[in-house]
Amino acid sequence: MIALYFLIENYKNKRFFSGKILSGEVVINSDSLGRVVDITCVNGYLIILDDRPLGNRGKVQIYDLNRFSLVDHAGKEGSGPGEIRTPASLNRVPGVDNKFSVFDISLNRLTVYKLSDGKCEVDKITTFEGAGIYYAHIFNDSIVATLDFLGDARISLYNFSGKKIGAFGELLPGKKRNVPLDVHKAAMQGKLKVSPNSDYCVSNATFSDYIDIYKDFKLLKRFHGPSDFLPRYNVETFQGFPVMAIDTQKAIWGYIDLFLTSDYIFALYSGNPFKAGAGGKYVHVYSYDGKLVKTYLLDREVLSICFNSSNKCFYCVDKSQVQIVKFALLE
Repeated sequence: MIALYFLIENYKNKRFFSGKILSGEVVINSDSLGRVVDITCVNGYLIILDDRPLGNRGKVQIYDLNRFSLVDHAGKEGSGPGEIRTPASLNRVPGVDNKFSVFDISLNRLTVYKLSDGKCEVDKITTFEGAGIYYAHIFNDSIVATLDFLGDARISLYNFSGKKIGAFGELLPGKKRNVPLDVHKAAMQGKLKVSPNSDYCVSNATFSDYIDIYKDFKLLKRFHGPSDFLPRYNVETFQGFPVMAIDTQKAIWGYIDLFLTSDYIFALYSGNPFKAGAGGKYVHVYSYDGKLVKTYLLDREVLSICFNSSNKCFYCVDKSQVQIVKFALLE
Protein backbone atom coordinates (compact mmCIF):
# COMPACT_ATOMS: atom_id res chain seq x y z
CA MET A 1 0.00 0.00 0.00
CA ILE A 2 2.85 2.40 0.82
CA ALA A 3 4.53 1.67 -2.51
CA LEU A 4 1.24 2.30 -4.36
CA TYR A 5 0.80 5.62 -2.54
CA PHE A 6 4.24 6.84 -3.63
CA LEU A 7 3.62 5.70 -7.20
CA ILE A 8 0.41 7.71 -7.31
CA GLU A 9 2.06 10.79 -5.78
CA ASN A 10 4.97 10.51 -8.20
CA TYR A 11 2.56 10.36 -11.15
CA LYS A 12 0.66 13.40 -9.88
CA ASN A 13 3.85 15.46 -9.53
CA LYS A 14 5.21 14.33 -12.90
CA ARG A 15 2.23 15.91 -14.65
CA PHE A 16 3.37 19.33 -13.43
CA PHE A 17 6.83 19.03 -14.98
CA SER A 18 6.27 17.11 -18.21
CA GLY A 19 4.33 18.15 -21.27
CA LYS A 20 4.63 19.76 -24.67
CA ILE A 21 7.86 21.75 -25.06
CA LEU A 22 7.44 25.16 -26.67
CA SER A 23 10.29 26.99 -28.41
CA GLY A 24 10.33 30.75 -28.07
CA GLU A 25 10.90 33.42 -30.69
CA VAL A 26 12.01 36.89 -29.65
CA VAL A 27 9.61 39.32 -31.33
CA ILE A 28 10.53 42.56 -29.54
CA ASN A 29 14.09 42.96 -28.27
CA SER A 30 16.09 45.10 -25.88
CA ASP A 31 16.69 48.03 -28.22
CA SER A 32 12.97 48.88 -27.92
CA LEU A 33 12.30 48.22 -24.23
CA GLY A 34 13.44 49.58 -20.86
CA ARG A 35 11.95 47.44 -18.07
CA VAL A 36 8.73 45.60 -18.82
CA VAL A 37 6.34 45.28 -15.88
CA ASP A 38 3.46 43.45 -17.56
CA ILE A 39 1.93 42.45 -20.88
CA THR A 40 -1.45 41.57 -22.35
CA CYS A 41 -3.25 41.15 -25.67
CA VAL A 42 -6.21 43.33 -26.65
CA ASN A 43 -8.10 43.19 -29.95
CA GLY A 44 -5.16 42.23 -32.16
CA TYR A 45 -2.61 44.35 -30.33
CA LEU A 46 0.10 43.60 -27.81
CA ILE A 47 0.01 46.00 -24.85
CA ILE A 48 3.28 46.43 -22.98
CA LEU A 49 3.66 48.20 -19.64
CA ASP A 50 7.21 49.55 -19.56
CA ASP A 51 8.33 51.28 -16.35
CA ARG A 52 11.48 52.70 -17.94
CA PRO A 53 10.48 53.52 -21.52
CA LEU A 54 13.15 54.50 -23.99
CA GLY A 55 13.26 57.92 -25.62
CA ASN A 56 10.06 59.92 -25.34
CA ARG A 57 7.73 56.93 -25.25
CA GLY A 58 5.00 56.53 -22.69
CA LYS A 59 4.85 53.65 -20.24
CA VAL A 60 1.93 52.10 -22.12
CA GLN A 61 3.06 50.87 -25.53
CA ILE A 62 0.86 49.45 -28.28
CA TYR A 63 2.35 46.97 -30.74
CA ASP A 64 0.77 45.43 -33.81
CA LEU A 65 0.56 41.67 -33.31
CA ASN A 66 1.37 40.90 -36.95
CA ARG A 67 4.42 43.09 -37.55
CA PHE A 68 5.38 43.77 -33.91
CA SER A 69 5.80 47.43 -34.73
CA LEU A 70 5.01 50.21 -32.28
CA VAL A 71 1.77 51.91 -33.38
CA ASP A 72 1.07 54.17 -30.39
CA HIS A 73 2.04 54.92 -26.80
CA ALA A 74 0.53 56.68 -23.79
CA GLY A 75 1.01 57.14 -20.06
CA LYS A 76 4.00 59.41 -19.81
CA GLU A 77 5.66 60.03 -16.44
CA GLY A 78 3.57 62.24 -14.19
CA SER A 79 0.40 62.57 -12.14
CA GLY A 80 -1.89 64.28 -14.66
CA PRO A 81 -4.81 62.60 -16.44
CA GLY A 82 -3.54 59.56 -18.33
CA GLU A 83 -0.04 59.90 -16.87
CA ILE A 84 1.66 57.19 -14.78
CA ARG A 85 4.17 57.17 -11.96
CA THR A 86 4.48 53.60 -10.67
CA PRO A 87 2.61 51.05 -12.80
CA ALA A 88 1.69 47.90 -10.89
CA SER A 89 -0.83 46.00 -13.03
CA LEU A 90 -2.08 45.77 -16.59
CA ASN A 91 -5.30 43.94 -17.45
CA ARG A 92 -7.95 43.62 -20.12
CA VAL A 93 -11.40 44.97 -19.30
CA PRO A 94 -13.82 42.00 -19.09
CA GLY A 95 -16.62 41.99 -21.62
CA VAL A 96 -15.03 44.68 -23.82
CA ASP A 97 -12.76 43.93 -26.76
CA ASN A 98 -10.89 47.21 -27.02
CA LYS A 99 -10.21 48.39 -23.46
CA PHE A 100 -7.54 47.73 -20.84
CA SER A 101 -6.62 49.17 -17.47
CA VAL A 102 -3.44 50.18 -15.67
CA PHE A 103 -3.19 50.50 -11.88
CA ASP A 104 -0.72 53.07 -10.53
CA ILE A 105 0.29 52.17 -6.98
CA SER A 106 1.82 55.60 -6.24
CA LEU A 107 -1.27 57.53 -7.31
CA ASN A 108 -3.70 54.87 -6.00
CA ARG A 109 -5.39 55.24 -9.36
CA LEU A 110 -6.83 53.00 -12.08
CA THR A 111 -6.81 54.34 -15.63
CA VAL A 112 -8.88 52.71 -18.35
CA TYR A 113 -7.57 53.11 -21.90
CA LYS A 114 -9.53 52.61 -25.10
CA LEU A 115 -8.07 51.39 -28.39
CA SER A 116 -9.42 52.59 -31.72
CA ASP A 117 -7.54 51.43 -34.84
CA GLY A 118 -4.41 51.09 -32.74
CA LYS A 119 -4.71 54.58 -31.25
CA CYS A 120 -4.81 54.74 -27.47
CA GLU A 121 -6.86 57.26 -25.48
CA VAL A 122 -7.95 57.62 -21.86
CA ASP A 123 -11.48 56.36 -21.30
CA LYS A 124 -11.96 56.55 -17.52
CA ILE A 125 -9.96 57.35 -14.37
CA THR A 126 -10.73 56.11 -10.85
CA THR A 127 -8.84 57.23 -7.76
CA PHE A 128 -9.49 54.96 -4.79
CA GLU A 129 -10.27 56.22 -1.31
CA GLY A 130 -8.85 53.13 0.37
CA ALA A 131 -5.23 52.77 1.45
CA GLY A 132 -2.83 49.88 0.99
CA ILE A 133 -4.03 48.78 -2.47
CA TYR A 134 -1.35 47.17 -4.60
CA TYR A 135 -3.33 45.48 -7.40
CA ALA A 136 -6.59 46.31 -9.19
CA HIS A 137 -8.66 44.60 -11.88
CA ILE A 138 -12.00 45.70 -13.30
CA PHE A 139 -14.63 43.09 -12.44
CA ASN A 140 -17.55 44.35 -14.51
CA ASP A 141 -19.05 47.64 -15.71
CA SER A 142 -19.67 48.88 -12.16
CA ILE A 143 -17.12 47.17 -9.88
CA VAL A 144 -13.34 47.12 -9.49
CA ALA A 145 -11.74 44.29 -7.49
CA THR A 146 -8.51 45.01 -5.60
CA LEU A 147 -5.87 43.35 -3.47
CA ASP A 148 -4.57 45.29 -0.47
CA PHE A 149 -2.55 44.89 2.71
CA LEU A 150 -5.35 46.07 5.00
CA GLY A 151 -8.77 44.71 5.98
CA ASP A 152 -9.91 41.27 7.04
CA ALA A 153 -10.82 39.90 3.61
CA ARG A 154 -8.60 38.91 0.69
CA ILE A 155 -10.30 41.07 -1.96
CA SER A 156 -11.95 44.49 -1.71
CA LEU A 157 -14.59 45.89 -4.05
CA TYR A 158 -14.87 49.50 -5.21
CA ASN A 159 -17.19 51.40 -7.51
CA PHE A 160 -15.85 53.64 -10.26
CA SER A 161 -16.17 56.66 -7.98
CA GLY A 162 -13.42 55.09 -5.87
CA LYS A 163 -15.60 54.22 -2.86
CA LYS A 164 -15.27 50.84 -1.17
CA ILE A 165 -18.54 48.91 -1.41
CA GLY A 166 -17.62 45.48 -0.06
CA ALA A 167 -15.04 42.75 0.47
CA PHE A 168 -14.75 38.99 0.18
CA GLY A 169 -12.22 36.20 0.03
CA GLU A 170 -10.35 34.00 2.45
CA LEU A 171 -6.80 34.45 3.64
CA LEU A 172 -4.27 31.69 3.16
CA PRO A 173 -3.74 29.40 6.14
CA GLY A 174 -0.54 29.47 8.17
CA LYS A 175 -0.98 32.68 10.13
CA LYS A 176 0.45 32.30 13.63
CA ARG A 177 -1.51 33.74 16.53
CA ASN A 178 0.94 36.55 17.30
CA VAL A 179 1.39 37.66 13.66
CA PRO A 180 -0.50 40.87 12.71
CA LEU A 181 -3.03 40.43 9.94
CA ASP A 182 -1.41 42.99 7.63
CA VAL A 183 1.92 41.18 7.93
CA HIS A 184 0.34 37.88 6.90
CA LYS A 185 -1.46 39.58 4.02
CA ALA A 186 1.84 41.06 2.84
CA ALA A 187 3.33 37.56 2.75
CA MET A 188 0.46 36.27 0.59
CA GLN A 189 0.60 39.09 -1.94
CA GLY A 190 0.02 38.06 -5.53
CA LYS A 191 -2.17 38.89 -8.50
CA LEU A 192 -5.89 39.01 -9.14
CA LYS A 193 -7.46 38.12 -12.48
CA VAL A 194 -11.04 38.18 -13.75
CA SER A 195 -12.34 35.92 -16.52
CA PRO A 196 -13.47 37.60 -19.76
CA ASN A 197 -17.14 36.93 -18.93
CA SER A 198 -16.70 38.12 -15.29
CA ASP A 199 -17.91 34.74 -14.02
CA TYR A 200 -14.72 33.97 -12.11
CA CYS A 201 -12.16 35.81 -10.05
CA VAL A 202 -8.81 34.05 -9.51
CA SER A 203 -5.95 34.95 -7.18
CA ASN A 204 -2.51 33.54 -6.48
CA ALA A 205 0.14 34.13 -3.84
CA THR A 206 3.55 34.65 -5.41
CA PHE A 207 5.48 32.83 -2.68
CA SER A 208 3.21 29.78 -2.62
CA ASP A 209 1.70 27.39 -5.15
CA TYR A 210 -1.87 28.01 -3.97
CA ILE A 211 -4.58 29.32 -6.29
CA ASP A 212 -8.06 30.45 -5.25
CA ILE A 213 -11.06 30.50 -7.58
CA TYR A 214 -14.07 32.66 -6.66
CA LYS A 215 -17.54 32.70 -8.17
CA ASP A 216 -20.37 34.99 -7.04
CA PHE A 217 -17.91 36.47 -4.51
CA LYS A 218 -17.52 33.12 -2.72
CA LEU A 219 -14.58 30.72 -2.66
CA LEU A 220 -15.37 28.03 -5.20
CA LYS A 221 -12.09 26.13 -5.12
CA ARG A 222 -8.71 26.37 -3.41
CA PHE A 223 -5.98 24.10 -4.74
CA HIS A 224 -2.20 23.90 -4.92
CA GLY A 225 0.43 23.05 -7.48
CA PRO A 226 3.17 20.42 -7.33
CA SER A 227 4.64 21.15 -3.89
CA ASP A 228 1.80 22.33 -1.62
CA PHE A 229 3.73 25.14 0.09
CA LEU A 230 2.69 28.37 1.79
CA PRO A 231 4.63 31.66 2.03
CA ARG A 232 7.64 31.38 4.31
CA TYR A 233 8.34 34.61 6.12
CA ASN A 234 9.47 36.23 9.35
CA VAL A 235 8.16 39.19 11.34
CA GLU A 236 10.67 41.99 11.81
CA THR A 237 10.44 45.50 13.24
CA PHE A 238 10.88 48.66 11.19
CA GLN A 239 10.63 52.06 12.87
CA GLY A 240 8.77 50.45 15.73
CA PHE A 241 6.22 48.60 13.59
CA PRO A 242 6.04 44.88 12.71
CA VAL A 243 6.70 44.18 9.03
CA MET A 244 6.83 41.11 6.83
CA ALA A 245 10.27 39.86 5.78
CA ILE A 246 10.52 36.99 3.33
CA ASP A 247 12.60 34.11 4.67
CA THR A 248 15.34 34.31 2.07
CA GLN A 249 16.70 30.88 3.04
CA LYS A 250 13.43 28.95 2.79
CA ALA A 251 11.06 30.94 0.56
CA ILE A 252 10.18 29.62 -2.89
CA TRP A 253 8.72 31.39 -5.90
CA GLY A 254 5.42 29.68 -6.68
CA TYR A 255 2.82 30.77 -9.21
CA ILE A 256 4.14 34.11 -10.40
CA ASP A 257 1.53 35.04 -13.02
CA LEU A 258 -1.96 34.16 -14.21
CA PHE A 259 -3.90 34.62 -17.43
CA LEU A 260 -7.56 33.70 -17.82
CA THR A 261 -9.72 32.76 -20.77
CA SER A 262 -13.40 31.91 -20.53
CA ASP A 263 -12.54 28.22 -20.14
CA TYR A 264 -9.08 27.96 -18.62
CA ILE A 265 -6.59 29.36 -16.14
CA PHE A 266 -3.01 29.61 -17.42
CA ALA A 267 -0.72 29.66 -14.37
CA LEU A 268 3.02 30.36 -14.69
CA TYR A 269 4.95 28.27 -12.17
CA SER A 270 8.50 28.95 -11.01
CA GLY A 271 9.63 26.71 -8.17
CA ASN A 272 12.90 28.63 -7.86
CA PRO A 273 14.45 29.29 -4.44
CA PHE A 274 13.99 32.92 -3.46
CA LYS A 275 17.65 33.80 -3.99
CA ALA A 276 17.54 32.47 -7.56
CA GLY A 277 15.00 35.12 -8.48
CA ALA A 278 11.58 34.93 -10.05
CA GLY A 279 11.13 33.29 -13.41
CA GLY A 280 9.17 30.28 -14.54
CA LYS A 281 9.04 27.95 -17.52
CA TYR A 282 6.09 25.74 -16.59
CA VAL A 283 2.63 26.84 -17.75
CA HIS A 284 -0.04 24.84 -15.92
CA VAL A 285 -3.45 24.90 -17.56
CA TYR A 286 -6.35 24.46 -15.13
CA SER A 287 -10.08 24.20 -15.61
CA TYR A 288 -12.29 26.29 -13.34
CA ASP A 289 -12.92 23.31 -11.10
CA GLY A 290 -9.20 23.29 -10.25
CA LYS A 291 -8.20 20.28 -12.34
CA LEU A 292 -4.85 20.27 -14.12
CA VAL A 293 -5.62 19.87 -17.82
CA LYS A 294 -2.23 20.29 -19.45
CA THR A 295 1.35 21.44 -18.89
CA TYR A 296 3.50 23.40 -21.32
CA LEU A 297 7.27 23.64 -20.91
CA LEU A 298 8.82 26.86 -22.18
CA ASP A 299 12.42 26.78 -23.42
CA ARG A 300 13.39 29.67 -21.13
CA GLU A 301 12.30 31.33 -17.91
CA VAL A 302 9.81 34.18 -18.20
CA LEU A 303 8.22 36.57 -15.72
CA SER A 304 4.71 37.05 -17.09
CA ILE A 305 2.44 35.57 -19.73
CA CYS A 306 -0.59 36.35 -21.82
CA PHE A 307 -2.40 34.17 -24.33
CA ASN A 308 -3.89 35.24 -27.65
CA SER A 309 -6.65 32.81 -28.58
CA SER A 310 -6.83 34.05 -32.18
CA ASN A 311 -3.43 32.65 -33.15
CA LYS A 312 -3.00 30.34 -30.13
CA CYS A 313 0.26 31.91 -28.99
CA PHE A 314 1.73 32.83 -25.63
CA TYR A 315 3.44 36.21 -25.39
CA CYS A 316 5.82 36.43 -22.46
CA VAL A 317 8.18 38.84 -20.77
CA ASP A 318 11.64 37.31 -20.73
CA LYS A 319 13.38 37.10 -17.35
CA SER A 320 15.69 39.92 -18.46
CA GLN A 321 12.58 42.19 -18.65
CA VAL A 322 13.81 43.64 -21.94
CA GLN A 323 12.56 41.05 -24.43
CA ILE A 324 9.12 39.84 -25.51
CA VAL A 325 9.03 36.19 -26.54
CA LYS A 326 6.35 34.44 -28.57
CA PHE A 327 5.53 30.75 -28.06
CA ALA A 328 3.25 29.15 -30.67
CA LEU A 329 1.19 26.16 -29.52
CA LEU A 330 0.92 24.71 -33.04
CA GLU A 331 -1.99 22.46 -32.08
